Amino acid sequence: MKCETGTNRTELEQMYEHGLPEYLQHDLDAYKEGLRTNSSLFDCLRGELYGSINMAAISDGIISSEHADICERSIYLIVMRIIAKQHS
Repeated sequence: MKCETGTNRTELEQMYEHGLPEYLQHDLDAYKEGLRTNSSLFDCLRGELYGSINMAAISDGIISSEHADICERSIYLIVMRIIAKQHS
């Protein structure tokens, strides 16, 4: 399935996951696993992930604000894909 940009979801996820700091990658992986397993800690995982995105962009300056925006939009795509799989 293509996104607004003409990029498919897998390509978009791979693009925004490239070059992330270790702590952000860790929180992203934990978030995706929490979604996949329907974790009762999902809200905590989401908070950790958004905190790491902000830390990487604002405090540490490791990723650009544009990269942070892409991460946040792409999280929505991940959620929608997992929800669709759960309901199919």
